[in-house]
Amino acid sequence: MQMQALVSAITIAMGCQLLLPHAAVAQGADAGAPTPAAPSTPVAPRESVQPQPVQAQPVQAQPALPRPEVALPTPAPDSPHQGAGAPQRAQQRALAAERGRPLYLKYCATCHGRDGDGHGPSAAALEVAPLDFTRGVYKFRTTPAGMIPTQRDIERTIRLGLVGTRMPPWSKLLSPAEITLLAGYLMTLSDRFWTDEPPPPVLEIPAEPRADAASIARGQALFGRMGCPVCHGTQGHGDGMIAAALRDDWGKPIRPFDFHSASPKGGPAARGYYRTISTGHTGTPMPSFVALLKPDERWDVVHYVMSLRAPRGVLDYLLDPAGRMTIP
Repeated sequence: MQMQALVSAITIAMGCQLLLPHAAVAQGADAGAPTPAAPSTPVAPRESVQPQPVQAQPVQAQPALPRPEVALPTPAPDSPHQGAGAPQRAQQRALAAERGRPLYLKYCATCHGRDGDGHGPSAAALEVAPLDFTRGVYKFRTTPAGMIPTQRDIERTIRLGLVGTRMPPWSKLLSPAEITLLAGYLMTLSDRFWTDEPPPPVLEIPAEPRADAASIARGQALFGRMGCPVCHGTQGHGDGMIAAALRDDWGKPIRPFDFHSASPKGGPAARGYYRTISTGHTGTPMPSFVALLKPDERWDVVHYVMSLRAPRGVLDYLLDPAGRMTIP
């Protein structure tokens, strides 16, 4: 007990010593004297600050990534010289050449040649000679015989390719914009596209009527009446009496089409047949029948020659069940 009392006394004494300085500060030197007030420092009045209106800064749109200025196909007839003078045509031609040439050199020059004359390093090994673009003569067109094609015509051939030749459908590799640039470049290779002459008229393909037995019979009669068997043969096998002697405009042998084969170069669609019968194939013995046959008669001939086709393969049915693949 005495030890606990001694520890308590020591603890109390130490606590009093710790508290004395704090008490002196709080009460002053004399415990009973009032604590003098600290001299007050005058504080300058604060200026009233008027809130300034916040002006909203206009948000500037970020510039879009640069994209090539591509002149997409316009409703036919389309031509680079339509409504343009000579200086403007020259500028358009130079610009089209600059934009399209890299694509041409990468994908086309091996067959068609660096200058587009059809004499590329691979040309000699091809059964069908590559086209000479410098002549400006195209088979597959929607324009009259002997006329230059529209840009859409060239784009269609690039996009779909040519059946039975080494010309592939480039739509599997090139974008629509790239195909447009490439077609524009091909047009720069021939002066025929850059004259003062107005663009040629374009064939209007009407809706296809029903391909029934009556239409096929009428088409067979017209096929004989128009002299088609002379080249294509009586049964349409491409073995007509003058077939072996046929040459194109450059003296190269050319075979009439065998309608019993899978598909013509322009594709298996009825529109492709109608276009060829209407406009012919410039540079070949195949003439235009637009002045000799009415539109419904041309459709009858289309239905007849398409009825001669060999049975289609499984892949053809999977890709085009109706057998009327659309060609614009």
